[in-house]
Amino acid sequence: MNYKGHLTVGLACALALSLALFVAVAEDLFLALPLPFFSLLHPFFSLPFSLDFKELPLWILICLFGSLAPDLDHKHSKIHRWSYTGSVSFGAALYLLSHEPFQALAVTAALVLTVFLLSRLKHRGFTHHAPGVVIFAVLLYAAFSVLNFSSPVVVTGFGVAGYLSHLAADFFSTRSKRKANKASKQTGKRASK
Repeated sequence: MNYKGHLTVGLACALALSLALFVAVAEDLFLALPLPFFSLLHPFFSLPFSLDFKELPLWILICLFGSLAPDLDHKHSKIHRWSYTGSVSFGAALYLLSHEPFQALAVTAALVLTVFLLSRLKHRGFTHHAPGVVIFAVLLYAAFSVLNFSSPVVVTGFGVAGYLSHLAADFFSTRSKRKANKASKQTGKRASK
């Protein structure tokens, strides 16, 4: 699948997650009503983290980034070609917007180093398996915690969802290609007999 397909799947994933969070918050507010029955249910259905919906555009961008991130190891991918410029631009924006400029510089340095290391890996190797997902999640959570974002859990969740959407899209598109190739080979064999 190409980058446009991955971005489309990532955007669908981000919008679905956003809708789910809106519904969860609406339910949370509904359960907090001063009615006897709902107040009993509130501790069981309340969200275990804080939400600041002003960060929603960031969550969606992180999900889109996550939907392309596994291809950082592919030399000809769009994300690989723009990774260094994007990392430095992201770092400059963090530095200018952050209340913690030294942490912003540290996150930028870690991002550039990560991009450098990932660019040395074999395509569809490490980044397309569970360890890649875990490391991506840990790096995202660490970066947004260091930068004192109000909801690093949510940002990380959106990023991991985008990352997993990439892996799922690759799995299903590769699987369907294999089925199509197998069917065409079988059809070709039967036609030649």
